[in-house]
Amino acid sequence: MLSRRPGTKTLICEGCLHQREAVFILRSVYFVYVGLAMSPAVFTWNGGLLMLGFVWAMVAVRVVTVHLTARRRTASERAERLLLVGMMPRGLATVIVAGIPAAMGVAGTSRFLEYTFLILVGCDLATSAMLYVYQRRAARIVPLAAEAAPSSMGASP
Repeated sequence: MLSRRPGTKTLICEGCLHQREAVFILRSVYFVYVGLAMSPAVFTWNGGLLMLGFVWAMVAVRVVTVHLTARRRTASERAERLLLVGMMPRGLATVIVAGIPAAMGVAGTSRFLEYTFLILVGCDLATSAMLYVYQRRAARIVPLAAEAAPSSMGASP
């Protein structure tokens, strides 16, 4: 249940501790599952180039999609476009779904899980890099906006 702490503007989740612990356990299981499912043979130059190619294609599609769909009327909307580009798909469901054809014995799908792992790692790295750039830009924009805002100090009532 959400509630407000007296004297604050933020919402406090009474069950957030349990939720954070559950998320931590799920993420731990995810990384253990992926680690156990991976073959060391995927960590080659070809695998790295494959990862870069897929991630580059995903970033290119996201850039075009964000450019066509995101509003850019204000400076904050334009700044948030990098955040929209940077939020890449990733997760346990992707790994599980990618493993289904191989588990069913479909011919030619034995390396799906490895490819999926490479793409997820690449997307995680790209997301981290883009969020770092976004935070650096946001840190530069906020002080500039504060300087440009009119001060209410010393104003007469």
